[in-house]
Amino acid sequence: MDESARKRLRALPSVDELAGSGVAGALVERYGRGRVVEAIRATVEAERTAIMAGAEDDGAAITGNMLRQAAALLEAWSGFGLRRVLN
Repeated sequence: MDESARKRLRALPSVDELAGSGVAGALVERYGRGRVVEAIRATVEAERTAIMAGAEDDGAAITGNMLRQAAALLEAWSGFGLRRVLN
């Protein structure tokens, strides 16, 4: 792993940092803290994996981009499952 990849890995925000942001607060209200933290962990892990695989740095703001990815993941997760219906 080269120095550029190491710097990018060190620059990744922590799960706690992301979960404590204002955007994550809105997600917590909608989905619950446990699900939001789970989605953020999955997003951070995917970013780590991409960096270690040699993905190019797209220059996007890491925190905002990762929170958008976590929100999309939560939306996808919430689309499946049982829903209460009235007969």
